[in-house]
Amino acid sequence: MTNPTTIGDTESLAKSLMPGRTDAVRRMFHAVGSPSPDIIWSPKDEDLRHPLLKQFATQCRALESAPGLIRAGDVDVAAFDGLSDWLLLIDVIEGGADFGYAYYGPAVADSY
Repeated sequence: MTNPTTIGDTESLAKSLMPGRTDAVRRMFHAVGSPSPDIIWSPKDEDLRHPLLKQFATQCRALESAPGLIRAGDVDVAAFDGLSDWLLLIDVIEGGADFGYAYYGPAVADSY
């Protein structure tokens, strides 16, 4: 998968993640021989098939300051016991013009 290098590329990628418009993401994954992700916006518990996703959802609910809202300052890798190897935490840079990884789980790195 190529990394976006300009604000326009980042905006294009963000738009491709909108519900019903994930073809660009699917093509990016397939271009590098990887299966594309299933993107489900606002998934319900019954949408989560994998045990790690179910555990992640449970741990996220424990961090909510309001339904569906977790403040960035409340997110700590240590809070996701047993899942930290599979997490990515992204920092927004320059008001969204760029991003960087605050944490990149070793299992993610080993997988792709």
